[in-house]
Amino acid sequence: MRSLDLITRVGPITGGGKSETGPTTTIPFRIEVLMGDGPVLLSLSPSAAAELLAELAIYMKVHGFQ
Repeated sequence: MRSLDLITRVGPITGGGKSETGPTTTIPFRIEVLMGDGPVLLSLSPSAAAELLAELAIYMKVHGFQ
């Protein structure tokens, strides 16, 4: 598994009227990651997004976030 350097943005896709939706296997949400060669977008499938949500909820609960 490759480690990501730094997540720089997380949020819904916005585009000033321009459609930026990806393939039907992705959801309309973007995660921008700073890599050694600049920022790149991380695409998540719906199942990967659901797994990420579950893991973040566990992490936040364990660390006192609500």
